[in-house]
Amino acid sequence: MSNSKILSFSLLALLLLAAVVKADIAPPMINVNVTYAGMPINGTFNMSALICSNTSNVNTSISIPNIAQSYDAAKKCYWVFSEEPGAMCEDSECTLYYLPSDTFKAVFYLPALNKTFITNEINEGGYDTQYSAKLYSNGSATITTFSNPPYNPVYNPYGVYVVFMLALLLTLAIEVAVAFLYLRAVKIKNKRRILLSVVLANIISVPILWFFFVYFLAVSGFVLGEIFAVVFEGGFVYCLNKKTIKLKRAMTMSLVMNLSSLILGGLILLLSSLI
Repeated sequence: MSNSKILSFSLLALLLLAAVVKADIAPPMINVNVTYAGMPINGTFNMSALICSNTSNVNTSISIPNIAQSYDAAKKCYWVFSEEPGAMCEDSECTLYYLPSDTFKAVFYLPALNKTFITNEINEGGYDTQYSAKLYSNGSATITTFSNPPYNPVYNPYGVYVVFMLALLLTLAIEVAVAFLYLRAVKIKNKRRILLSVVLANIISVPILWFFFVYFLAVSGFVLGEIFAVVFEGGFVYCLNKKTIKLKRAMTMSLVMNLSSLILGGLILLLSSLI
């Protein structure tokens, strides 16, 4: 198989993996504390988001019943489920790993009551905003943001940055190790300078992936972000080491590094969710 075919196949695999394992561990973006009739909710329940869309297409992957399609005459749009997956909530706490839209309505389904609740429209919030949702026995619901969140032992306002640093360290550990093995396999000298370039490239690319691509583009941002990471890291390493490594090898190394962080990072994310 030619090098060009190998590169094409690897890039396709990278895109497919990016769509399912969310490379480098995605940050939580929306945290919601939910109560019913003024009391905490015990056990598991579901949450999703409705966004205002020009089309009435229904996202069939959302498993929340009793939702009738709603046309908003004032906004001239349909309130439909966001394309991103919903959240499984537990003990009054929900976390969504995406920002559904600048404006959205939250939807909650309580299996114990077989009831679905739709909140008011809200267009406030930021990267690690915490929300408060109140569900009432008459079927109504409201959602607001916390301007000064009360203490919550589960939620740490700095938690997203702690997870980001852990993800960055994990990515560096994987990609530097893979880069070392690749450089050794192709017998390139002066590995130390190239490995330092890999570290610097990741320190730049990982924050951009997290806080730009994922924040503004949600799920599609993972795919586009990984394309950016491969191209940027390969080009960055080449530009700093033109006398030592060719552009094609730098790009191939970058592709292998990112594939490795996708696979290993995805496995670690999966295992951590099972613990």
